Amino acid sequence: MKGFGTDEAALIKIVAGMRVDQAQAIVAVYSQQHRRDLIEDIKSETGGRFCEGLVAVVSGPLYYDAASIKDAVDGPGTNEDLLNNVLLCRSNADLNAIKSAYQRRYGTSLEADIRGDLSMQTEKMFNMVLSAQRPEESVPPYPPKITQDVEDLNRATDRMGTDELLVCSILTRRSATEICAIDQAYQGRYGRPLLDLIKSEFSGHMQSALMYIVSNALDRAKHDSDLIRDAVAGMGTKDTLLIYRVVRMHWDHDRMDQCRRAYRALYNDDLIRVIRSETSGDHERLLVKLVDITA
Repeated sequence: MKGFGTDEAALIKIVAGMRVDQAQAIVAVYSQQHRRDLIEDIKSETGGRFCEGLVAVVSGPLYYDAASIKDAVDGPGTNEDLLNNVLLCRSNADLNAIKSAYQRRYGTSLEADIRGDLSMQTEKMFNMVLSAQRPEESVPPYPPKITQDVEDLNRATDRMGTDELLVCSILTRRSATEICAIDQAYQGRYGRPLLDLIKSEFSGHMQSALMYIVSNALDRAKHDSDLIRDAVAGMGTKDTLLIYRVVRMHWDHDRMDQCRRAYRALYNDDLIRVIRSETSGDHERLLVKLVDITA
């Protein structure tokens, strides 16, 4: 970035090569050596979606999550998809770390900002998520608890009106392993999967959030592939969502590899080809480098 012009190819190579645990250290050392802010320098030397992607990686997972939440709730309206992506299906440790980082960076609580942006029932649902009370994935499902959850789900939906908060309290506070067990037991008892139940009983943001939780639990690779497909399908590309989803998986190479395999199996297409067809220029080259974990 020094001098006249910017070596975009070198920036892409360096940034895409950062490991998940390196970003914050590199930012700190850059500041010590050059007495400058690396992220601000990137912003001044690049622009558009290319800049957005570079900053996403250099920020590191924790501060990128915090910044993404801020973007999702700032201004008129809420970017519900981005909010779902950042907060749903996260570990308790992740959620607590994100809340702390958000408080440090913006001087306000994440819960307060979300509370001001969501409607009453959906706000209560996200308060459940942010309470960070999901069992760890290493804890095996307890069969009597699964049976009770299935009965509670049926009771919450098998009458005039739906007890939305009871359903939310179950699905937001169960591990992925437990949700798989609940889905299997619910189908065995009542003859339909949880996703069909959610589609028929919910709408709007609450429906999309609950479907996100269940889909991720049942098959994360398929779910990741569907999220990428959603970002590129139809007229125009949802660039911010595409960047977030690609960067998030870039930090977990096994997850990226599983997503690419699932995408080919589900859509008979290569994820890198899709990225190239939906983006251009340096933005395209950065995302391709982030997806191509073998490069």
